Amino acid sequence: MKNINLHTELEIPTVVDFSTLKYIKNRKKPIVGIYKITSPSGSIYIGQAVDIRCRRLRYESLNCKGQDRIYNSLKKHTFNNHTFEIIHIIEIGELTKSEIIKELNKLEIYYIKEFNSFAGDNDEFGMNLTRGGEGTEKSPETIEKIRKSATGKKQSPETIKKRMGVNHGRWFLNKNHTKDAIKRMSESKKGKPAWNKGKPMSEEQIQKMRKPKSEEFKIKMKPLIEKLRLFNLGTKHSQERINKVKYTCRKKFMSYEESKEWVLINLIPLGINNSVRLEKNKHLLPSNVPRYPRNFYKNHGWINWKDWFSKINNNLLKVA
Repeated sequence: MKNINLHTELEIPTVVDFSTLKYIKNRKKPIVGIYKITSPSGSIYIGQAVDIRCRRLRYESLNCKGQDRIYNSLKKHTFNNHTFEIIHIIEIGELTKSEIIKELNKLEIYYIKEFNSFAGDNDEFGMNLTRGGEGTEKSPETIEKIRKSATGKKQSPETIKKRMGVNHGRWFLNKNHTKDAIKRMSESKKGKPAWNKGKPMSEEQIQKMRKPKSEEFKIKMKPLIEKLRLFNLGTKHSQERINKVKYTCRKKFMSYEESKEWVLINLIPLGINNSVRLEKNKHLLPSNVPRYPRNFYKNHGWINWKDWFSKINNNLLKVA
C-alpha cells in the first residue's frame, strides 16, 4: 500500500474485533477513518465514517438500501460472511469538523482508486457507485436509476381526478376532516403558546406590511381571490352559529356607551380625538374595546367618529 502521509495509515488492512475495542487505550472515542468490506465473491466496497462502530451496525442491520450493490451483497450472503476491515484511521487531534471531512474525502477517493472498487471501472467486483469524496462522478447504473426515477410515469386522468377528490377542500378550512379529527387537533393545540408570542416584529417587517401592494402582486392574487369567492359561494352560517358569534362578541367587548367613556378618560387626554390618530395608536386599546369600533357598533349605537370621540364625552365631562 502506498504511503500518502495522511495521519495514521495502517500498513495492512486490519480485521477489528469491535467487542474488544472499548477496552483498548485511546479507543473509547469514535473511530474516524476508512473501512473496507469484502464479499465472499471478492467484491469490494470502500467507505468513510466519523464513527466506524456505528457505520458497521448500519450494515449489520441492512440499513443501506440507497447503496444498491453493497445492500444486495449483504442481503444475499449475510453480514457475517463479509469481511469488515479498517484500513485507515485518522487521529482527530486539533482538527476541525470541516478539516476531518475534507481529509476523509481525499482518503476515500485514494482508496477507491487503489482497490479499484468503483463500479464504473470494475463492473464485476466494484461495489462503490461513485469515485468517493463528494461523489461528483456516478456509475452508469446510478445515472440510469436517477434518470428513471426522474422520468416517472404519467398519471391517468382517473388517478388525477381521484387525488383531486381526496384533497379538495383540505387546503382551506379542512372541510374533509371528521368532527372527531377536528376535535383532536383542537385539543392538541390547547395550552400551547403561539409560535410568535412574545416576539415583537422588527421595524423592517412592520414597514414591509405597511407598504402598499404592487399592481403585479394584485394581478397575481386575483385568481386566488376569485377561487376563494367561488369556494365560499352559497356557504351560509346557521342561525345558531350567528347567534353564538354575536353573544361571544357582546360578552367580550364593552357596550357603545362604555367604550365612549373609556375613550374620554384614556385617549382624549393623549390628544387622540379622531380616527386617523386612533389608527396609529390602536395598540393603546384594551382587549375589551374593539379595534374597529365603526364596524362592531354599526348596529349597536354607532353614529359617527365625531360622536364617539366628543358628543357624549363632553356631557360626561360636564357631569364629572
